[in-house]
Amino acid sequence: MSAFIAFTIPNSAIAPIRDTMRSYQDVLATSVSQEKWHCTMLYIGNINLSDEDMQALAQPIRQSFHPVITILSLGEGKAKNQLWAYVQVQTFLQDMRNELLARCKGREITIPEDERIKEFIPHIHVGNIQQTPQHIAIIDTPVKTTFSLSELVVYKSNPSIPTAPYEQLAVIPITP
Repeated sequence: MSAFIAFTIPNSAIAPIRDTMRSYQDVLATSVSQEKWHCTMLYIGNINLSDEDMQALAQPIRQSFHPVITILSLGEGKAKNQLWAYVQVQTFLQDMRNELLARCKGREITIPEDERIKEFIPHIHVGNIQQTPQHIAIIDTPVKTTFSLSELVVYKSNPSIPTAPYEQLAVIPITP
């Protein structure tokens, strides 16, 4: 099982992203199904999580407020040929990610090394860009949509089930 922790994208934010994606129709090879849209906070890896692991991960994350997520723009992703919706980097996102890493360490859940050391760039993979000559630039397009974040979700991926690519294992409430 490939497990990860992410937040989902509410319908109120999906429409502005979809509208902005129209400006990429000439370079977009495929769109990612909106049922798959999420922002990964932490990739845990190919691991079976015990009930005790799930209980530890599902403990509430304390914040003084429900954080507001801002999606700033669509543009070429850091992964080759991907179109990303870029989420504004904010301290609370990095703090929550650090707390999730600490919870995993406390349960001796081994996170892949590249996940632990790579730069955290919050984003949503929304499409795949056609192979283009290197001299053609993909320009970022503003989106600017916001939503309140009240929970994170622990998922496992089910690539063999196209109609249900992710299975929800636990909810991590974000509480004041």
